[in-house]
Amino acid sequence: MKLLARFISVVTHPLLLATYLFSLFAWLYPPAMFPVPERSFRGVLMLIFICTFLLPVINVYFFKVFGTISSMSMPLRKERIAPFLMIAILYAVITYLLHAKLGLGFQDPLVKFLLIIDALVLAAFIVTLWMKASVHSLATGGLMVMLAMLNSMTENGVLFYPLLGSILLTGLVMTARLYLQVHTFKEVVVGFCLGCLVSVIGMIYLF
Repeated sequence: MKLLARFISVVTHPLLLATYLFSLFAWLYPPAMFPVPERSFRGVLMLIFICTFLLPVINVYFFKVFGTISSMSMPLRKERIAPFLMIAILYAVITYLLHAKLGLGFQDPLVKFLLIIDALVLAAFIVTLWMKASVHSLATGGLMVMLAMLNSMTENGVLFYPLLGSILLTGLVMTARLYLQVHTFKEVVVGFCLGCLVSVIGMIYLF
């Protein structure tokens, strides 16, 4: 059971949120990738994976090398503050560079979703100043809300089944984090509620 809980935690790592979300859009709902043409989807997804997962992981690894954190999982709240701040800055810079260098406008859906993800990362940093909220729950809760609200905007409900999957996944992730005893019930719930709140505000304001 513990092995399964760890597996769920690994494959739902918060830094993979952007890759999963945009891969889903490229597969089922291409309008959310606008203005990127379909022939460029693979390249953009690879860029998103490198910028939102690989680079932050390397950043955290260097924190480990220099002794700022005790392990890559950052079990202590205070350990998380500096890496989370750096990741928040990195995400913001990446979004700006996509806007400035690739000519993507802030009115484009792809950039809007990146901005919501940026806000989720920033929220994770801010809440960590006070408590060790579950970032896994924050990420999956945010993803679930984005899919729910976007699905309500589509005519054919093409994201309905992914939405159901995200609801199930969120429950599994929260259960896994509790089972592994890496978070308290309060920390899991706070993370989930914060992720939902940020995504709701972002979707209402941007869309």
